Amino acid sequence: MVKTVSRLLSLALMIAASSGGVFVSTQIGRAQGEHHVVHGATRLPKVAPLSVRAPDLTGAARAGATLTAGTGIWKHHPSHFDYRWVRCNDRGANCLAIRGATGNTFKIRHTFAGKTLRVRLIATNRVGSAASASSMTYRIAAGNAPKPGSGTPSPPGGGSGDTPNGNGGGGSGSGGSDPAPTTTTTATTSTTPSPAAPLSAGQWWAASSFWNQPIQAGARLDANSQTWTNMLLANGNVQSIYVNSDYWTINVYHATSATPTASIYVQNTNKHITIPYQAAWKGTPDTDAHLAVIDDSTGCEYEFQGFDANNKSAVGIEINNIQTGSGAHINDSGVGGGALSLLGGLITPQDIASGSINHALRIATPVNSPSYVLPGTVSDGTHPGGIPEGQLLRLDPTLDLTTYNLNAFQKTVAKALQTYGAYDADSGASFTLYTESTFDGSTYNQTPTALPKTLINHLQFLTPLYTSIPLGTNTTPGCAQLH
Repeated sequence: MVKTVSRLLSLALMIAASSGGVFVSTQIGRAQGEHHVVHGATRLPKVAPLSVRAPDLTGAARAGATLTAGTGIWKHHPSHFDYRWVRCNDRGANCLAIRGATGNTFKIRHTFAGKTLRVRLIATNRVGSAASASSMTYRIAAGNAPKPGSGTPSPPGGGSGDTPNGNGGGGSGSGGSDPAPTTTTTATTSTTPSPAAPLSAGQWWAASSFWNQPIQAGARLDANSQTWTNMLLANGNVQSIYVNSDYWTINVYHATSATPTASIYVQNTNKHITIPYQAAWKGTPDTDAHLAVIDDSTGCEYEFQGFDANNKSAVGIEINNIQTGSGAHINDSGVGGGALSLLGGLITPQDIASGSINHALRIATPVNSPSYVLPGTVSDGTHPGGIPEGQLLRLDPTLDLTTYNLNAFQKTVAKALQTYGAYDADSGASFTLYTESTFDGSTYNQTPTALPKTLINHLQFLTPLYTSIPLGTNTTPGCAQLH
């Protein structure tokens, strides 16, 4: 069965090569019914289906939970879909078909703890068939979390999908192990107490944070800059500089000293933490289920991966001080591939409303290497010779943006890429920037829009700027502690 699906997936890629490419992404449609792009409702297809967007997976990556697969988006009017659920290793590879798992939903078995899952979808029309595969889930956590105060649970079966052994971070559906760094660097841990001053709207991290530094004149290109650019251009999943604005980014909520509290169980630490929390606050409705709570009275920020509002649990946590911290973190039980805060580089509604993004951006790529450079402290990449996580890139500052017919949102983002650049913070199925998710109620006065692929030709990867940097920890002074 797996060989048959593999042959069909290869066929889909061959078809894509002759018709502009298959866009396979962790981004998902808002409705499972979005399964084709209509080109005349009565026109009969003359070629086999072609995948435009890969099938999505929704649901918690936890034993006993149920995952639901969408159909993705297809051209050429598929009339029938066949689902094939596969069990993979913790990197999403060496996948084996699961006997009998051929529906659009799948209840995760307890024996799958520590593994990952994918769905492979075969679309058929009157001409033929083609296949497309979803991104991998996070690493399956063992069982449901206990209710707070119900006793000490057994240690869960590892951390999130991109964090074997509970270390490192996840995001965008591609896993890996914790490698040795490629450079000899010294990182320091921040011990600055949290101040009580409230946050300024739209301004996060200390003024000295790398996120808030414009790229200085004279910055040098890395010797691998053109190689990495070529890798992106050659990757069939890279059809634009995508922007995640709803799924696969993060919901952000603000608390005050008057906000009630709740105890959250964190699976990959086997501990609880009591934080400000409102019952309506939820993670993004995807398998990342990312959520951040900012306590505006202290600056403490608690971000979670795999957040389950019903059980008051999460797979992983990262604690930062968003007023005094750098936005980088030690490699512990965090939630991002390079252990950079998920709020670092996030495009916010305030940024877009002001018409100016005054900070570096966060980006994910499908060609990350297993190595990293500061401010990254770990990598979930799997491509030898690829882009290290933590790598700084920018759009050529001499490029005349007026020649690209960009809309207002695209211009604002492109100017930020020229001035501040973007840090490679995670592995993903596509080349992706991030905005604060609209699922937390955020609205944008300009619709978040992907940037054209042609701009990738003008990217510049810079030599690492840091040999030492303050790092956040999950024992950040003045913030709630795991217990």
